[in-house]
Amino acid sequence: MILALGFTHAKADVAPTVMLSHNGQRTMYMYDQVQQAINAASDGDTIYLSNGSFEPFNVTKRIMVRGTGPETIISGGCTVYIAGQNPLSMPVLDALTFTGNVSVTCANKQLTIRKCQMNDLDFTESDFHDVKLDRCDIQGTLHLTQKVKEFNCFNTKIRTLQPYDYLHGSAYFNHCNIREINDTILATFDNCVLRYCKAWHSYQNYNDNYGTCIGGCTLNYCIYYDYYSYLDIGSISRGNSPTFLYNPSVTMNNCYSVNIDAADVVGYGSSSYLGNDGTMVGCYGGQNPFRRTPELPRVTKSNVQVDAVNKKLNVTLTLSKE
Repeated sequence: MILALGFTHAKADVAPTVMLSHNGQRTMYMYDQVQQAINAASDGDTIYLSNGSFEPFNVTKRIMVRGTGPETIISGGCTVYIAGQNPLSMPVLDALTFTGNVSVTCANKQLTIRKCQMNDLDFTESDFHDVKLDRCDIQGTLHLTQKVKEFNCFNTKIRTLQPYDYLHGSAYFNHCNIREINDTILATFDNCVLRYCKAWHSYQNYNDNYGTCIGGCTLNYCIYYDYYSYLDIGSISRGNSPTFLYNPSVTMNNCYSVNIDAADVVGYGSSSYLGNDGTMVGCYGGQNPFRRTPELPRVTKSNVQVDAVNKKLNVTLTLSKE
């Protein structure tokens, strides 16, 4: 599909493009006008960002901001605050790379973030119902509290999972690669790669941050790091126990330990992790292998021409579907 648009106030030397799609009509903005496009949008609209770098923005409407994947870079973070309790009908953020943090501070239902990369992702300010992360890359910390009533995470890379206030029973992780879990959580992990948990405790009179904190969790077809050490956590002492699994209330089905190289889990360098039953575990397996390019139309080519006679700048954008 080819879109030819003419407008008078623009710079020919600026490649990144912002496009607001509203009821079939498209309005173009510059790379530093993402927030202006959001302010002009109505509920149900989509804002498309091309390849390139863009200014940070905040989402305050029931819209979707969609990029092209790793090459759409937001130079900073984003705050999502959308008023109202009606379920959201589309992902809020899709195929974007944030150099900063993303914070969700609204009590929305069916909030989805898809194919995005960011430093930290924070869900701590309000109640959330049916949150979904799909094929994301969280290079810092995922913050969760028990205010999250239902959390579903698929094919996602997480460096640090930080639950607060004993997040219990409402979190589900499928085909995820999680380097560390920093506090108590009761969740279900299916086909996940889990390196270790961390919990502050006394170990031979030193502060040691290795320990487990997932008592009551269910692990199905997961692999975990086979690190062993002596633990002294309160009145519980266990020698030669796996630091990830000292709590006997952990339910494990078809799980096994491997010697995962630390750099591999931190950098997610391996293309796959093969379970002992032949299935793929981690964010490279499953029905939706990890990738961050969108399935729906995205800008793949642009052309700018100056019409000196009519004093117009003609822009041609090519949108393609995957």
